[in-house]
Amino acid sequence: MGSLRKNLANPEFRLRAAIVGVLAATFLLYFRGEKTLPAQGTGGDGSVYAHLIRSLAQGSVETKYSEHTLKRFAPCWCAAGAMNFFRIEPTFPNIVQFMNAWNWLFVWVGVWAALRIGEGLNLSTDGKALLVVTLFANYPWLKMASFYPVLWDTTGATLGLVMLACYLTGRTGLLAVSGLAGSLCWPTGLLIACPLLVFPRRQLPSSPPDSV
Repeated sequence: MGSLRKNLANPEFRLRAAIVGVLAATFLLYFRGEKTLPAQGTGGDGSVYAHLIRSLAQGSVETKYSEHTLKRFAPCWCAAGAMNFFRIEPTFPNIVQFMNAWNWLFVWVGVWAALRIGEGLNLSTDGKALLVVTLFANYPWLKMASFYPVLWDTTGATLGLVMLACYLTGRTGLLAVSGLAGSLCWPTGLLIACPLLVFPRRQLPSSPPDSV
């Protein structure tokens, strides 16, 4: 008990606990949580993306392209290519499980971005832990992404966090790449990236981390 109190008094331990808690909760919910029922777990819009992924993976033309599907063509093409690379048959249940893994991978990326955002804002270790919990312990990341996995909301949100992290830490090249990738997953991605690139953040003198 004494060692636990000692660990809890350590800000680094609290930060690691917050990260592990987020990753563990999203893993359990994404892979073991309840799924939407229509179209074998893909849902409404998700069934459109699932059909496109299956069509691209099989090299067929069963999907009728529209403005809606063209806006999500790039991430569906990446998902189809990854499924072919790992030799995963593009059935709807397999696409659901693949998207669970895809979304969980982007949670890892999002946590990395959150920590970089904390650095850019000069937050303390506890401030970074609070930021991680605030960003990820909520309905969009815990429930919606697990219940409705065949969507690109998690991907777009993560790339938005990456863009902000790059802006705050002066990673201009990565900001441009993530902005381009974000525009392929979410139409407004490029609109968000452009002002960040045109008006880079001024580097402020270094100072001790804030108390929050």
